[in-house]
Amino acid sequence: MREAVMARERAWAVHLHNDDINTIEGVVYVLHEVLGIPIESGLQAAAETDKKGDIVLGRYESQEQAERLVAQLQLYGLWASMKWT
Repeated sequence: MREAVMARERAWAVHLHNDDINTIEGVVYVLHEVLGIPIESGLQAAAETDKKGDIVLGRYESQEQAERLVAQLQLYGLWASMKWT
């Protein structure tokens, strides 16, 4: 999330969606590998995704940055998307 921008600016939001395939442990692993998120933070993000259905992982000024992250998450089998907000 090094490229993330301030929440009040318009940006590309990268969403992580809950699914019935990936385990919490698997999601934590991917978040750690792709984003460098600490294990504890990854556990919180995975639990929140499981509870709410989706979360915003980060907001990016560049469409290309958001697309790259979504593609990386999808390569690991996670359900991710992006939206201009």
